[in-house]
Amino acid sequence: MSPAKGSETYERSELVAAGWATPAHHYKDLPMPHTAAHTAAHTAAHTAGCLCGAVRITIDAQPMAARMCWCRLCQYLGGGSATVNVCFPTEYVTTTGEVRWHDSVADSGNAMKRGFCPTCGTPLFSMAESRPHLTFIRAGALDDPSLIGPQAEIWTEAAPAWAHHDPDLPHYPAQIPPVA
Repeated sequence: MSPAKGSETYERSELVAAGWATPAHHYKDLPMPHTAAHTAAHTAAHTAGCLCGAVRITIDAQPMAARMCWCRLCQYLGGGSATVNVCFPTEYVTTTGEVRWHDSVADSGNAMKRGFCPTCGTPLFSMAESRPHLTFIRAGALDDPSLIGPQAEIWTEAAPAWAHHDPDLPHYPAQIPPVA
């Protein structure tokens, strides 16, 4: 598969056909936060963990939201690309194994705690001190990274010039209001 002559982008249908993307409708049937389906689904556990297996995470709730973040700090965490961060209510997240925390201030000005495995270095969590009821888990740490795809791209003004932005998602130049 190659882009059309003179183009540097692929059509979404080409990416779906090649298995590099999911159809835009793939996530439309997931329960959304604060619905009866979401509340009833708290019994369905999701799991996550690090590369070496020293840290395991159980989430007894459905995701509340997922965002692709291009802020400069997330680019460091993502090795240069954006991170995809999936939001869960903190009270339903349990962890086994040692998690090391790094404190920082995000581009939004929020004081953040970022959790990672001290053995293999896998980035696992972000938590804003102003919203301790929310835990963001890196989509790549989920045992099922297809659980939910990003619903928006944020901090697009900080993205490198080569970044590809999904045309099917809303784009925001900076931070948007919290999910809860």
